[in-house]
Order: sequence, then C-alpha cells, then structure tokens
Amino acid sequence: GERDGRRFYEQITLFKNCGSAIEDLVAARLAYQRT
Repeated sequence: GERDGRRFYEQITLFKNCGSAIEDLVAARLAYQRT
C-alpha cells in the first residue's frame, strides 16, 4: 500500500465493507489464516 501499517501491536485497523456477509466472512478467515 501507499501508507505505513501499524507501528504498535495495540493499534487496530477498521474496515467497513458494503458487500455481502459471506464476503466479509471469507475475507476475515483469509486475514486470520495469514497471521
């Protein structure tokens, strides 16, 4: 991306998706598996 990521573990990232619930679940699962 063009911006820096989190600098500290305590920082959070908010995400608002206007898609369907299944898309949110799939994206969350992929993000969780990659951590």
